[in-house]
Amino acid sequence: MHFDHEGVIARRESAHLMLRKIREIAGDHPVLCLGDFNATPDSEPIAIVAASMRDARQETLTPPYGPVGTFNDFRIDAPLQDRIDYIFLGPRWKVLRYAVLTDSVAGRFPSDHLPVVARVALN
Repeated sequence: MHFDHEGVIARRESAHLMLRKIREIAGDHPVLCLGDFNATPDSEPIAIVAASMRDARQETLTPPYGPVGTFNDFRIDAPLQDRIDYIFLGPRWKVLRYAVLTDSVAGRFPSDHLPVVARVALN
């Protein structure tokens, strides 16, 4: 998933569309939805998604590993406070571990976003 990085209305409507398509495509099957939502946890699009799906960072059975932020802007000295990448889950998943990885090579990140990973299991 990738929400627009500029349009506030586009992000809100993307959240509604994504949830509608998940219901249409997956029905009662287990669902994971992850990606760059270009929205912080306190924003309307994330509130819309979180009303129907669970945030892996909030649900992990062990403390989250790594920084809160996932956006680094290719800066090795970025404060890593802006969390805009998520793993959302349907109700049948259990989150065993959640992490944001900060590995770099020669002082450079391979992307302007940090990898967000989770170990999950079906209940």
